[in-house]
Amino acid sequence: MIQDSLRNIKMGGKFTAELINDKTGEIEGKFFAKNVVLDVAYQAMAGGFIPAQATIIAVGTGSNTPLSSDVGLQTQIAQSGGTFERITDYSWKVIAYFETGQANGSLRELGAKNNTHFLNRALFKDDQDSPITIVKSSLQLLKVTMEFEIVRI
Repeated sequence: MIQDSLRNIKMGGKFTAELINDKTGEIEGKFFAKNVVLDVAYQAMAGGFIPAQATIIAVGTGSNTPLSSDVGLQTQIAQSGGTFERITDYSWKVIAYFETGQANGSLRELGAKNNTHFLNRALFKDDQDSPITIVKSSLQLLKVTMEFEIVRI
């Protein structure tokens, strides 16, 4: 059964976010976030959801610690469709851009989803793994890369 086989896999990944000056192309800040795979993603997989379909990146202002029991972002303010790139049969990345008119303000959380289900959730963190707020202005682009893999355990 599909549900039994889900017990033998581990899914996970990370986000990299870059604030980019819209005029010069200079990277003005680079941030990382390790994601928590949500229980709803595992439940949806039993019904046919394929994690690689999660090509929409969402950002928000929520600051609660991500838990596997979350069903999405705490406070989503914007989302952007990304491009999918396969790395191996069991790993891939999605790259999404938020333009100058999108997602401006204080951002604390992000996640990937398809039209129905969130796959994961994360908080932006600093080098000491402490949650941080990044501030995106209308003079910046935000590039988010999600790298994700499935490992058999």
